[in-house]
Amino acid sequence: SSTMMSTAASAASSPNDNVTQWQMSLQRRQRRRQRQRSKRKNKDSWRMALSRQMGDAIRSYNWYPHMNSGDPNTCVFLCASRDQPVHLIDAYTAQIRATYRPYNNLDEMESPTVATFTPDGSRIIAGGFRSDRMIHVFHTAIPGRSDIGETSDVWRLGKTRRSKDGQKGLVSSIALPPSSSGSSSSTSVFAVGTYSPGSIYIYDDRMSSG
Repeated sequence: SSTMMSTAASAASSPNDNVTQWQMSLQRRQRRRQRQRSKRKNKDSWRMALSRQMGDAIRSYNWYPHMNSGDPNTCVFLCASRDQPVHLIDAYTAQIRATYRPYNNLDEMESPTVATFTPDGSRIIAGGFRSDRMIHVFHTAIPGRSDIGETSDVWRLGKTRRSKDGQKGLVSSIALPPSSSGSSSSTSVFAVGTYSPGSIYIYDDRMSSG
């Protein structure tokens, strides 16, 4: 009698168990489809819009501060890479619009570690040269070789590479405060960060670099 009751109870619960298992299986399939759709959506949202090979490692890049997608002339960015001069790249075509070539005291073209626009976009500041402690400042409208006093200026972080004065280490970052609202003038104050040894110095380009 007890065996018959157990069998009857088991038979009575089986339909419910089957429904529950089917529901769980359906939920798993739905979650799997949602994950697959999410992955496809993420791939679409991160699809590459522009690509350009720049040789060796990219060290730094910086967008033109007044970039406006409605004005193609402003859609450019700076790129500094190993063994290359500083390039101004067209953000629509990936073509090089202009090149800025810093030269050291041995008259050798040397690649900077970092390059950035001033907030008004009128100048390009490049630093991080292994041969000397200096920062090259280019006029954006005058690309080409750095001719000191004509197409570019040099701010020295020390009298010589090995002298004990000034900021030590290889320049790894340069930061400038944003321009004041409605102001078109270039900022004079900027920060320079270095490594080996690490340091942060604040400079004013209105003061002599010595």
